Amino acid sequence: MTASGPRPARIVAQHIGGAHGVTVDIGTDGRHGERAQQLATAGYGALWIAGGSLHSLDLVLELLQATERAVIATGIIPLDVFGPDEVIRVYRLAEQHHPGRFLVGLGGPQQSRALAKLGAFLDSLDRAGVPADRRILAALGPVKLRLAAERALGAVPLLVTADWVRTTRAALGEAVALVVSLPVALTGTAESGRAALRPMLDFLLQVNGYRQNLLRCGFTAEELDGRSDRVIDGITAHGDTGAIARRVQEYLDAGADQVDLSPVGEAAHRDSLVLAPVLQA
Repeated sequence: MTASGPRPARIVAQHIGGAHGVTVDIGTDGRHGERAQQLATAGYGALWIAGGSLHSLDLVLELLQATERAVIATGIIPLDVFGPDEVIRVYRLAEQHHPGRFLVGLGGPQQSRALAKLGAFLDSLDRAGVPADRRILAALGPVKLRLAAERALGAVPLLVTADWVRTTRAALGEAVALVVSLPVALTGTAESGRAALRPMLDFLLQVNGYRQNLLRCGFTAEELDGRSDRVIDGITAHGDTGAIARRVQEYLDAGADQVDLSPVGEAAHRDSLVLAPVLQA
């Protein structure tokens, strides 16, 4: 529920680009537009730019220019790096030249009074006419999830289980978007998949918000510290194309509106293209 009332499910689907999204490999070779075009042609309805790749918000405009229909989403804009004026500038340019295709993904700064800072940022977007249903918030805990429901289209969580999605969907209702960002390793075996994912988790599981949420999900501190198989299997997808497609479907069946695949490794773009037809079968 928002200030303007519940949103029909079709509005949610329209703004997020359908059930399957993917994170674009921005890289350093200047060919990110070409890769975005290939992913959109392969059938992904939403192309996400990871926060760590956002050296400039002009990347949003470049991917919009390179594609015709795909939603371009930021996952997420770090608010301690970019101010509201820059977000507003890019949003207005996107609306002028590619209306309806930019989904503004935002995340609160990792510092004190984060909620107050995020609220003030959203106030600035409100005043500039950036609609609530064109933005989505990184959220895990109940307070930020409530904020995402009230002041945005919904939430984009990372490192969550299908059970967490099921519980969160029941709490938020059907009219709030849930886009799960899912780390993926396309490999021949479960063991090699877990090995490919562990380096990323070594960093992320030290972030307090992710750690606390996984403790609430029932994992132990020992499991998190050891990057146990149960932890990795619960919050990622790995294995062959069939195994990953089944994992994505678990999240969709649990109540996710979209799963944003985020393949790891040097072959991330190739893996995204290989997975596309299997996901859409």
